[in-house]
Amino acid sequence: MKNLKAILNNILDSNPYYKGHKVELQILEKWPETVGARIAQHCTPERFTDDGTLIVSSNNSAWLHQLKYLEPQIVTKLNKALGEDRIKQLRFRLR
Repeated sequence: MKNLKAILNNILDSNPYYKGHKVELQILEKWPETVGARIAQHCTPERFTDDGTLIVSSNNSAWLHQLKYLEPQIVTKLNKALGEDRIKQLRFRLR
């Protein structure tokens, strides 16, 4: 028997609105385990653009500065978690 997640994914995959935002939802789901709890507390993925840019916001400029140095590792880890190279770069903004 299929699990609930698989059933919901099948239903949502047929919804055109969900299809357009599927990657964003997957990023939100994978974010805490990919970047770690401490970073996830202060930094949030906000939007994924068509050109492969992930917009990330933070409540603190020091965290944004730190994320800039971690960008290559975060992009690699997120793409691995997504199972494909969708994210090309991160762009940062202060909330």
